Amino acid sequence: MSMNTPSATLAASDAQKTALRLALRITASEKWDLNRRFPVVMSRASGAHVWDVNGKQYVDFTSCSGAAPLGAGYEPVLAHVATEMRRTGGILPGPLSVHRVEVAERLAEIFPVAQRSVFFRTGSCATTAAVRLARAHTGVNLVLTSEYHGWHDWHLQDRPAMGLPRRDQDSVEFRYDLDLLEKLASVQRVAAVIITPEVNFFPAEYHRRLQTLVHQHGALLILDEVMTGFRYALGGYHTAVGLTPDLITLSKGLANGMALSAVAGRADVLNATEKTYLEPPNLGPHILRAIDLLDERDPKVTGTTKSTIDPFWYDGVHFAVQCRRFGLDFDDVRELVTKVMVEVANDIVSFADRCRLINEIGEFRRAHTGARRWGLKLQRKIAQVDSYARLWPRAHFVHIVRDGRDLAASHLKTVPDWGTGPPPKPRGAGLKWFPGRIGSRRRTATSSCATRIW
Repeated sequence: MSMNTPSATLAASDAQKTALRLALRITASEKWDLNRRFPVVMSRASGAHVWDVNGKQYVDFTSCSGAAPLGAGYEPVLAHVATEMRRTGGILPGPLSVHRVEVAERLAEIFPVAQRSVFFRTGSCATTAAVRLARAHTGVNLVLTSEYHGWHDWHLQDRPAMGLPRRDQDSVEFRYDLDLLEKLASVQRVAAVIITPEVNFFPAEYHRRLQTLVHQHGALLILDEVMTGFRYALGGYHTAVGLTPDLITLSKGLANGMALSAVAGRADVLNATEKTYLEPPNLGPHILRAIDLLDERDPKVTGTTKSTIDPFWYDGVHFAVQCRRFGLDFDDVRELVTKVMVEVANDIVSFADRCRLINEIGEFRRAHTGARRWGLKLQRKIAQVDSYARLWPRAHFVHIVRDGRDLAASHLKTVPDWGTGPPPKPRGAGLKWFPGRIGSRRRTATSSCATRIW
């Protein structure tokens, strides 16, 4: 932004000083909002001009930090937005709208790689979603990254000044060093490499070499085109230089300053949204793989708390460990999961199929431990699974609880033959590295009917 006096000697009026003091007291950051940007409180903008609270005018050479390439307050955009806000009511009860489909179609026309698109609010949300999609699609967690991709935790572990370090140990900065990238990718499988194309520092040939290396190692290439997507060329930087990234992220310029961002790219990678929104849809393979990781003592699952276990695997690991505490060895769980997958002819996708798996586990325990009944948070022995599916259509995992005095006392009215003796000792001790006791809190008969919603 151009000012007609240096920022250090700005003759701020009393109104400006008052506005700055108020801003610093209740909302602003002196470092991020003032020292690194503009030490003024702005009032309005139009085109390439902006005015502060005193009415002083400045020229904005940044296009609102790249967000408004058409200029602030571009009338055709404002008029269309206002018209559509009135027509649609401004908010819809579902995620699908005519506008979403139209924008996705338009992105496919502009960006040849955009076979599918999903939408968010900010560039940070888009890059975070792209990383999550890559991890879900590949089943691998390690991501290599260079440059800034927003303020979310997944890539700030190498910036301790911005917060706690080592928050996502599966995100590694390679500093645009292709030799380091090659070394890292040769040691461990990589889900994706995400970079911002720094066109002022690295030539097109660098990015082509990067793409070759990434794909040679079986990883996905994510280009963060939040800054360049609508500024470098029609179709973004990657189209201009002949790159074919697997995913691209877009934001600045996408809606000329309105809150909108997108992840676009390969359809098969974008289809991983089915895994990322709620839970792994294919529960059977997920549990089987979680047990394999436990047997291998994989670092992703050997933490001692939920915060130190890989979030993608936590529910599957927790499920397997609770089965172990419930009296089943991991091989027992493998056998039962495989049995149910064969019987239902799928990977245990529906809630009814999950209930069926829990029923098999409960009956197995009763047969092998002599327990007269077996307990679930889903309430007693499962029956009428279709009714439960209607009641809890978004339940991710049905959580096992252990027979015990506290649990029995609260269930005597609904399950008279539960019994009140101490629980039988499970076959195989619980995993000591996994904390917590199951069924330790007193529950009422009403609360026993609830599923655990992860």
